[in-house]
Amino acid sequence: MYKNMKRIASIVLLILFLFSYFNLQSFSQTLSTSLNVTVQRDNSGVYKITKNSISIIWNAIEDAVSYEVYAASSNSQVDFQTVSENIIPTIAITLLSVVYTTYDSVILSWQPVTIAGVQPPTVDRSIFYEVNFAVYQDGMDITNPENLDIAGFQKIILSDYQVDQSGKIVFRVSSLLPNTRYVFFVRAVRKIDSSTYYSLPSNVVMATTLIKYEVPLPSTVPVVENLSVVTTTYNSALLSWSYIENVYFEIQVSEDIKNANAWQVASDSFKPSIKEVDYTTGLCYFTVQNLKPDTLYYFRVRAYIIKDNQKVYSDFSSPVFARTQKVPPPKTPIAFGIKEYGKDYAVFVWEIAETGRKYVIEIADNISFSNSKKYTTDTDATEYKVTGLKPNTRYWARLFAMASDGQLSQSTEIISFVTKKDVSEYTGVFDAIQDTTPPFITAEDPVSGRMIIEITYRYVNESLDSKPVLIDFTKRTSSSIFQFVIKIRYDVLKALVKLNKDCIVTLDGATSQFNFAAIDSSDIDKLTVFGVSPSSIYTELTFIRASDKYNVKDAISEVYDIRYTASNLTKQVGISYFPMPIKISLVNREPWSVAIPYVFDLTSLSWKEPENAEFASDNKSVTFNLQTPQATVIVRKSFYRDIISSSYATKLYNLFKTIASDDTSDTIGIKNSVSKQELASFLVYFAEKKRLYRFEIIDDYVKKAYKAGIIENTQDNSILTKEAAVDMMVRFYEIYTGNEILADDVTWTKLSADSKYILSLKKAYKMGWLFDHVTFNPKETATREYVLAFFYHVVSSM
Repeated sequence: MYKNMKRIASIVLLILFLFSYFNLQSFSQTLSTSLNVTVQRDNSGVYKITKNSISIIWNAIEDAVSYEVYAASSNSQVDFQTVSENIIPTIAITLLSVVYTTYDSVILSWQPVTIAGVQPPTVDRSIFYEVNFAVYQDGMDITNPENLDIAGFQKIILSDYQVDQSGKIVFRVSSLLPNTRYVFFVRAVRKIDSSTYYSLPSNVVMATTLIKYEVPLPSTVPVVENLSVVTTTYNSALLSWSYIENVYFEIQVSEDIKNANAWQVASDSFKPSIKEVDYTTGLCYFTVQNLKPDTLYYFRVRAYIIKDNQKVYSDFSSPVFARTQKVPPPKTPIAFGIKEYGKDYAVFVWEIAETGRKYVIEIADNISFSNSKKYTTDTDATEYKVTGLKPNTRYWARLFAMASDGQLSQSTEIISFVTKKDVSEYTGVFDAIQDTTPPFITAEDPVSGRMIIEITYRYVNESLDSKPVLIDFTKRTSSSIFQFVIKIRYDVLKALVKLNKDCIVTLDGATSQFNFAAIDSSDIDKLTVFGVSPSSIYTELTFIRASDKYNVKDAISEVYDIRYTASNLTKQVGISYFPMPIKISLVNREPWSVAIPYVFDLTSLSWKEPENAEFASDNKSVTFNLQTPQATVIVRKSFYRDIISSSYATKLYNLFKTIASDDTSDTIGIKNSVSKQELASFLVYFAEKKRLYRFEIIDDYVKKAYKAGIIENTQDNSILTKEAAVDMMVRFYEIYTGNEILADDVTWTKLSADSKYILSLKKAYKMGWLFDHVTFNPKETATREYVLAFFYHVVSSM
């Protein structure tokens, strides 16, 4: 083996350059880094080296005209692995172990050889394995496999092997003697040309095969008992019967029990394996395959033994019967919806759950689907257009997949839609005026402070559907606008009402939603006198931002004065009520505070709370209904009065502005100290509800803080120092976010701090939370204002 090593142990490469305009001395100084001479590998990562050749490669040198290669051998012994890492497997196989034994086999596993230098680790498929085994003999030195006399070992060569999920090779050595102790070892093998190279032996393992228990043949073959059908599918039946050892079974099946010739053999040599026997109940199981769906079958079983090369049968068991199931229905299609629709058609789309199916769309003008129509698609279709629908009609639709036998799947969820209205419905009702205006006309008048958005008849023509009209007054160019007007012509309003349209209005700090029927007052009709065209009558709904007009104490939203008027060319009327309530939502600009809505009663000239006001879950808006036009506002009901006197007022302000609080107290008690259990309860309350709460002890939350590792025990309720409070909040951050703060590179420290808190202080410093690090006194008592200010920095990092 070493002879070939010595031949190729050293390689000298001399490269001559024929070039002009270069200095040889300076150029040659770069050769060692430029050439990068290496041994060439093949596609499997093996070096291209044989017993009498070696392939090498190097980097090309610019302007080099020719190369000369010299090779020299050496008689000195060298480390072959240094020259070529994987020409032969020099490292012994590792982790050889016994997985399982039977009476005639042993299953082994070991770690395969991987290609050196390749990531992720890749099994070297050019390596074979030699499995050696022999009966154990007294005196075998299994601790030193190199000393074993392998002449008496049997060998198995593995050239094609499987690697399991754990990355190991698993191999069964079969045809062993029962109740016999064996020794095993494995070597890796590589063949190069006509030479074979072996690795060192693996560790040696021993295993004793099990005793073979022979069950004697019964003198007579018993009849199979307790035959039954466990379950059926559409094409199979699972049978069970009392297990009889050391016999074979013949299973027969028939569709006609009256016909003796109709019995067919499902299996003539079934001998249950371990997995097919339930030793607890004494039953064995067999599955009859390839049956027809929805068919009544009869089954019988008999046992037999083989004696003197002849089958000796028992009598047949009593027959049992069962009906196979119907072919399973197709899978329900998914994502059923509408791609587009018009006044007389709808295009349905869906995603298929399995291929090879046709689909049935069922559509009706009632949810009970009486007198429905059904439409069948092509195979694997995902879109279908239904035509011939009636305009302005609500339809319900659902979808089924259909099997080749006509069986339908479960239906998709029912969807509902209203076909578009036919614009011809409106012709003849109003003046035939050709409307060439855009759907919306927007005008701003900075002098009067008015912004007007008019909905035109063009919008009606183009939007014959149930979608709401969206009016956004926040998209304007002038900052002096404070009056926002929705303007609608008489015939347009009537058309919007007939379309059952809703309107959603977006304002500064407020929104409003209503159905157009809510502003279709009978007072408007009074303006339609003889000879006056409906096209000259307009309705206006005006939202006036009136903060200056109404001096509302502690108001924390815009005040809107809502007016409702109609006019023709000569007369204007103010309308004092809405036929239907309109919904108003006002933004609470300080959601950490407790606030209530108020409306201004024009009859009593005083503010009052509206009925049925509802705050959003995050307390950021309140919604209520208005029956009459009037001013609306949100007024602060209460607030923490002592924030303004805090040294950290801005931090506390931003904290409560960012996160809602469930505390309705008037004050925080900013100068009060904080105990360990109070802070633990405060942190766990935030973790569970994402909201703030006052500093009080909640036993359940103290226990949860202990289990989470925020506090060391549930008995200590000492007053916190600043360093202890910081430590708890740093722990909370790491547990809550799952992100550990690394502070190995932090050099800042406080010499007066307790050693058990130093790491948390460094972490807080690194994160920028220790806002008072210059004057920080670790032994100072932690107050509520300090804890809240520090916590503001913590949550800002989440």
